Amino acid sequence: MKEVYFSVPETGSLYLDEVLVQIDAVALLFTCRDEQNRPYLCVCTDSYEPGYVVVLTTPEILIQMLNNEIPMYDAFLQSPDGIAFKIEEKDSLENDIVASVSIHDVSEKDLPLRNAFFEIHTKSITDYIFRLQEGFENESLDKSEGTRSNKQFAFDDQNHVKPVIYETK
Repeated sequence: MKEVYFSVPETGSLYLDEVLVQIDAVALLFTCRDEQNRPYLCVCTDSYEPGYVVVLTTPEILIQMLNNEIPMYDAFLQSPDGIAFKIEEKDSLENDIVASVSIHDVSEKDLPLRNAFFEIHTKSITDYIFRLQEGFENESLDKSEGTRSNKQFAFDDQNHVKPVIYETK
């Protein structure tokens, strides 16, 4: 079952799709999908007082980012609608504070470093790229409605991704 991860007024429910980077069971970089199966790229801006930047993206942009063709920062800036949702997590979905802003108005400190690339190291990420290439049309969200229990999920080792990030010169 997919759990509602965010509730965004303009978009509706977003469901956790794939954790790309996690540290100590906190998802730092991940994707969600909406009711229409459109992908969203999400980054945790503060794990102590959870905050997130969430942007609509495309499978093509995600594939480029995961294949180390574009920096993670650029994947956020290339959002097709140019809108970012800044989400301040509270005790429940209903109490989260959500602001819709231009992606260009998001502080650079809230996004991955400008020249940081994502390098794939696991079968689960390779499988996710395959799913992106094949499209989501045949997938069901198999969602569960209601409140989230906790965004600090416990994932098995297969989904615990620690990418190599480096700066280009």
